[in-house]
Amino acid sequence: MATKKATATKSKTAVKKKISTKNTVVKRPSTKQLVNSLKRKSTVTKPKSVTKAITPKPIQLNVEHEQRMAEWRAKEADKESFIVVWAAKLNNTHKKVRDLNQQYQKILYKHLQDAYEVYDNVLRSEYCDDFFAQLRGFLYERGFKVQSNTTDSALIIRYVFGVDTPTKTVHDYSRALDGARFDGVDTNEFANWLERKTITKVIEEQRAIKKEVETPAERLDRARRVVLRMLEIRETKPIIKFTRIEHDAERMIGSRFGLCLLLGYAYRTFGRGDDGMNVDINLNFLIPPSIDLEVTIIDKLARYIIHDVEKYEENLYMAEEEQWADEVWERLVASCDEEVERNKEYWANRQQAALAEDQYEFAKQVKEKKRLKNRVKHHKLNK
Repeated sequence: MATKKATATKSKTAVKKKISTKNTVVKRPSTKQLVNSLKRKSTVTKPKSVTKAITPKPIQLNVEHEQRMAEWRAKEADKESFIVVWAAKLNNTHKKVRDLNQQYQKILYKHLQDAYEVYDNVLRSEYCDDFFAQLRGFLYERGFKVQSNTTDSALIIRYVFGVDTPTKTVHDYSRALDGARFDGVDTNEFANWLERKTITKVIEEQRAIKKEVETPAERLDRARRVVLRMLEIRETKPIIKFTRIEHDAERMIGSRFGLCLLLGYAYRTFGRGDDGMNVDINLNFLIPPSIDLEVTIIDKLARYIIHDVEKYEENLYMAEEEQWADEVWERLVASCDEEVERNKEYWANRQQAALAEDQYEFAKQVKEKKRLKNRVKHHKLNK
């Protein structure tokens, strides 16, 4: 009974508290109370006090040991001064050798550029095989190490740098010449190209190319096929056509493929015809070529397009055959004309050089004219 009364009184007091809280009016805090509450809530971080390093007091030694410590410090200072002096001397020598190597590199690249000019022009010439055959024989007679697989570029490097040049040096420099030819570098820009690319990078690229790209003999074979296919297509519209009896024709044409070689003269005659100019072509010699002569003629034409052989192979299947054959024919004729002009310029320079008092100065003038001509050509291409 007592517990029941106690619980009843507790429930009554709880109800009274609830009623009283409902009836009480909430007072608004004053501004002073708000400021104090904000001060309590806001926490200000105090700056950390910087602890100073405490240097321990040196241990006191006797006089003998203090003198020994002083001798050690003097020895350390003497060692440091010795290292500083001779390190500065060594660094100064390093800078001088570095500058010397840079100067040597520029001179080396300039001479390699001259060698590349010879290499590039010889490869573009019809006398390419004869030139390198004579160079190979010249080196062999003078005791140079020339093997059957020595490349043409290696022959030039071996001759320029001498018989005592290490084989690795010859290999690296010849790769530089071949890499410049592969990239189509102009003869006047070879030194800048090699300085920008470095010989190491060129050698790496040439090794990668050698694994993927065909050999020069395979590429020449593709160019031969382009020339022969052009001749096959143009048989339907020959430049000159005439008929001979079988007895006479057998002495004129080749027995292997029916090829023949015609020699003669062409004359321009003025004042005849509607356009005022005609050309008389007189063919007075016709011989059957041997296999060596066939190879010489076809290879000469194939070398004109050997760098663009991919373009002509693709266009053969994209354009009409007659149009394609005419395009190849015009390219070959234009290349022959350019070669004729170069030969004229070469022999004209030879004649003037024979008359010049100072051939060295004349050679410099010719080289300067060629440089200006290439600059004008390059400027026109950029436009």
